[in-house]
Amino acid sequence: MSRNEVKPAVSAADFVEHAERYQGLLIYSHLRELFSRLNVTCVWDVGANVGQFANMVRSFTGYDGWMLSFEPVMQAHEKLSQRAERDERWRVFKIALGSRNEERAIKVAENAVLSSFLDSSEYSVETFGPMTGVAKEEVVPVRTVDSIAAEAMDGISDARVYLKLDTQGWDLEVLRGAEDSLSAVVGLQTELAFKHIYEGAPHYTETLAYLESKGFELSGVFPVVRDQKLRLIEVDCVLVRPEQVSDPRRT
Repeated sequence: MSRNEVKPAVSAADFVEHAERYQGLLIYSHLRELFSRLNVTCVWDVGANVGQFANMVRSFTGYDGWMLSFEPVMQAHEKLSQRAERDERWRVFKIALGSRNEERAIKVAENAVLSSFLDSSEYSVETFGPMTGVAKEEVVPVRTVDSIAAEAMDGISDARVYLKLDTQGWDLEVLRGAEDSLSAVVGLQTELAFKHIYEGAPHYTETLAYLESKGFELSGVFPVVRDQKLRLIEVDCVLVRPEQVSDPRRT
């Protein structure tokens, strides 16, 4: 490679390896205790891709309650549906969630986990290279949590919800569409970027301030990936309503 050639700071293989190592060793052991002490009965998996999160939750936390997965991209949704079809407590929805009901074009990235409604930043292109490239666009339905919550949770009584968000710069939009539904959410998980990955995405402090204003407090922060200069790119933040956490001496 010549001195003028640009090599992506993080390869696709490294990206997956880092994510699996950090999340596998840290976050799921935390969620095991959290689900127990919050008595979670329903998980909303928003930005489900092909069901990696749901599968890991089932495998490593002991959670066997309701799983509601939302994935708008056609190919990912098809694989997600196949994975969920043998699980009678796993419902799959081919929609995106946001702050209003609309139709919107999503940019399907070469690496589908990076698909977003937003454009990739220059830093993202330099760091992740070709996998941020847009393979195609799909127009997908976007709905608010508030508008579809009753239908999505039909038959699920007294739900205590864990809301997992991984929407590539869109998490705050999802939260803004859940004003009336957040009262049922006892804990949640949001992916926050410490580096500017998507154009127009909110600063991570804005998202945290919003959640704190709704009564949530940080329970855990888990690195997803770092760049070659050892700077955090993204983290998964787990938050809880502290008044909903049971006393471990009574469980």
